[in-house]
Amino acid sequence: MAEVDDESAAEQQPTYVLPDTKPGTPFVHKFFTSDRLAREAFTFLAPEHSADDLMAMDPRGLGEGILELGERLYEEGTLPGLPCWEKEESPEFMNSIQYWRESLVETQGPIYNELVQKSFQEAEAGFYQLGRLQPRLAGLRWATCLCWISSRLTEVMKASGGGGNVAPVSEEASERACRAGKSFLFQCLGGIMAEPPVVTLFDYDLMGQGVWHGGGREKLMPEAEDEWFRRGRS
Repeated sequence: MAEVDDESAAEQQPTYVLPDTKPGTPFVHKFFTSDRLAREAFTFLAPEHSADDLMAMDPRGLGEGILELGERLYEEGTLPGLPCWEKEESPEFMNSIQYWRESLVETQGPIYNELVQKSFQEAEAGFYQLGRLQPRLAGLRWATCLCWISSRLTEVMKASGGGGNVAPVSEEASERACRAGKSFLFQCLGGIMAEPPVVTLFDYDLMGQGVWHGGGREKLMPEAEDEWFRRGRS
């Protein structure tokens, strides 16, 4: 009888389920809640963002916030309302946003990882496909954000064994992920800054001595005389 009473008492004990680990929880919620450095991806999306902003944000809403900013970058660029902004069509950019949108409702870690990796690949392709400077810089912000998430997620999936839980990564793995994200950013920026027309914009603001190459001086593009155009390179 005592055994029955003990079993009944055990059945009556309340069961607690953590909100970020219960079945059906989108994996992105668990990912951003568990990996603090992954949230830093948000700071790449706009010049006014900083790490301090993340202190007041709920990690579970970060994925939707990134989606909203990605769509804004595509439609309006880095500085919404810029008078000289011209949208440039990019199927790759749009595909990247769509993959990210689909990932936000995915509950399985491996499938979420697959969608994120596809989103980054399309974002990278979109950046290299874009032609005008302002859309390219907007595309770079989006691609860098996705690269950072992709790199962090790769290490998280390795540490978690590819399952539905999120395990903490080692210090070595964390550094490897951060270096991968930063290397992508510096590589892309280095490529842009190697282009004489772009360097001429900065020279016009900072030095005014001109950019010389191949025996001649690079001409300032006519639209760059508009300060709004130069501000749009942010």
